[in-house]
Amino acid sequence: MEISEINKKTAELKARYEFRKEKNIPMPGMPYWLEKRQDNTFWVSLRGKNNTTVYRVEDHDQQYLTGEGISMEGFNYGAFTFHHDRLISIRQGDIASFDMKGNCPEILRRIDNEKLTCIRFVPGLGCFLLVNLSRQRLETLSEEGKSEVFFSYPAAPRGSVPLYAMTYWEQGRDYIHVIGLGGDQLLRIDLSGNLVESFTLERKGGWFGLAEDHHGNLFLSNRETASVSKLDPSGNPIFTALLPGMEQAACGIGFIALDREKYRLYVCDQKKNRILLYQINSL
Repeated sequence: MEISEINKKTAELKARYEFRKEKNIPMPGMPYWLEKRQDNTFWVSLRGKNNTTVYRVEDHDQQYLTGEGISMEGFNYGAFTFHHDRLISIRQGDIASFDMKGNCPEILRRIDNEKLTCIRFVPGLGCFLLVNLSRQRLETLSEEGKSEVFFSYPAAPRGSVPLYAMTYWEQGRDYIHVIGLGGDQLLRIDLSGNLVESFTLERKGGWFGLAEDHHGNLFLSNRETASVSKLDPSGNPIFTALLPGMEQAACGIGFIALDREKYRLYVCDQKKNRILLYQINSL
């Protein structure tokens, strides 16, 4: 056996050791966006024809159920976040704030011919962070609805644009990470909007979801390979795990979320309307 084959087998064994499937959590619709609320509960949006419902994913003695949902008419994209006791969502035509029953909508910002794909409240910024695909940049949004440019994605071949942003906490330093849709770059940006570092990913294209643990390790899902990769804080690959039974599921893998306390990873399976739950070895 050649050295390259030995290394490949070693990597596969390491991935199976560190990344173990635990549960299939069936959903009553196609799961899109995953979000962890401030109270450590996990929520998922299910996209329908005319509306989107946000459900709480509950854990009762290891029996996973879908909790009561929040249904919002016109919430057809599926990206949302939480701030205090409000649910903030990107809808067609606006960004709206709802109470936890889906009532009392307040319009934070009107959207005119722009494609906003992601939203998240960033404590270090004291405001929301948006991904604007139309203008290829990140934007801030205050609680009063004021929007400003935070970071403009650098010109890149193949038309890479920012897809997903998140807050990164490690040794007292705060960062935003962004991956490119159709690209192979992972960008690290500080809270002043300056590019700190960029990492070249192992393969071009397919990168979609992004999460990070307490140690600064990054997890990225790939729709083309139906896999999840783990990178260390310096961007070096630790392992890549192919998701069991997903080998032919191109575009089936969606966004991901990490339970840092239990070191479990939630993965949206958009083809089979379920969430896949994996246990990760934290050693």
